Amino acid sequence: MILISRRLALDVRAVFRRALCLSHRGGLPPVHLEAGSNGLRIRCRTHDMAIEYQHPGEQSAANCWIPFEMLADVEGRRDEPVRIELQKNSVIASWQDGPVPCLVRHDRPEAKDHEKAFPAIPESFAENEPRLVRALADAMETTDPNSSRYALGCVQLQGEKGTIAATDGRQLLLESGFVFPWTEDLLLPGSSVFRSRELPDDTPVQVGKTDKWIVVRVGPWTFWSEADIEGRFPEIERHVPDARSAAASLEIHPSDAQFLVEHLPHLPGGASFNEPVTLELNGQAVVRARSPDFSKPTEIVLARSACSGEPLRVNTNRRYLARAMALGFDAVHVTDPKSPVLSLDEHRRYVWAPLDPGSALVATEDAVRIDSRDSRTGHNRKTRSRNPGRKERKPMPSVSSNTILPDSKGRNGSAASTSTPPAGNGRPKRSSQEADTSGRARPRELSELISQAESVRASLRETLSQTASLLGALKQHSRKSKVVAAALASLRELQPTP
Repeated sequence: MILISRRLALDVRAVFRRALCLSHRGGLPPVHLEAGSNGLRIRCRTHDMAIEYQHPGEQSAANCWIPFEMLADVEGRRDEPVRIELQKNSVIASWQDGPVPCLVRHDRPEAKDHEKAFPAIPESFAENEPRLVRALADAMETTDPNSSRYALGCVQLQGEKGTIAATDGRQLLLESGFVFPWTEDLLLPGSSVFRSRELPDDTPVQVGKTDKWIVVRVGPWTFWSEADIEGRFPEIERHVPDARSAAASLEIHPSDAQFLVEHLPHLPGGASFNEPVTLELNGQAVVRARSPDFSKPTEIVLARSACSGEPLRVNTNRRYLARAMALGFDAVHVTDPKSPVLSLDEHRRYVWAPLDPGSALVATEDAVRIDSRDSRTGHNRKTRSRNPGRKERKPMPSVSSNTILPDSKGRNGSAASTSTPPAGNGRPKRSSQEADTSGRARPRELSELISQAESVRASLRETLSQTASLLGALKQHSRKSKVVAAALASLRELQPTP
């Protein structure tokens, strides 16, 4: 018999699904449980990913394979114990849901050879600060899994520099100050697991490497990911501008940063391709936007922030400006309207490509002006500090076709570039949209329609996945209802007849 709590089953299932990129549509791998004097070890793997959870607490020596679905059957919000036992060709889980006894039975799964052969533990680990988990999560949100020329679906771990590098061709993120126990640059495939709330945020993070596996250990969780040895990654550092050469800079007050995060998505023009806004630095900082259906723009005056340098106007995708604020940066540096925009701090550099400077909005007398000091959002900044609490955050999608990387002919992308984003890894390249070079409504071209159709398809896939998850939960409740009904029927049979 093996004991596992319902709460642990809930956490393990959630993290395993993210780490192994599992969905209801594909076959789910079995889970291996091994109990003993050192506690309970829970393992699961696919061809290129593996994960292990170590739970303390001595138990009698036992091990078994259970179907992944059994974790969903027994999971719960409380720590009630679940007993897992083998019986001939079945595996049985039993527990108490309050006063009600519950039991589920599954056929014993047959593990495949690659599922049984678990990767080895590295001989040694390099220890890093807890911020490495957040750094990996941020980097994973700056990738493009659909690229085909470069391995932009991966994050680069630079062993000699101790730097994490990521880009989707339109934005890039570099974070340094880490220690990796190798000298080469390795490519870690993208995963959403590092933004899991179940991972501790105050524990040193260990990193190791075996023959083909990159290993990350966070508290009781250990992750193996097969390094991408065939993909190519661009030299993104050479596209990072020098803040000292910036023609203009914006020092953003924390309250203004929070104001932008909350209100940038609601400015006019959010439905336009590239979601453009104009950032004007000329004595005061102004963010300006306009709907293609109206001539009157709307302006946000960042009254508590300070700008310095030359008067300058830059046209940018609002998502990247908002993301810089959400990441906790407090400054924006601009060299010229065509060059990449930079935000940086002690360890990080975030860079993104601006849009066509010819489409930047100029000031008008009839503009609707909003003073950031009039905000009722308060003064407690909700954007990221460098010591954040664990929170689930949705990735920021990349929609701009402007690129900060070289195009297919080797030329450097610029602010007005309409070349397709660099692709990666030999996978088929999806069609991309051409850059919108005006703030006015325009005829919709074939490439834009194709891209919109692909976005709809991706949305439908996400909806299908969520529907499958809902159906699974409903089936789980249905099974529990049948168990309760059977238990009540058994109790009635035990009642003495009159």
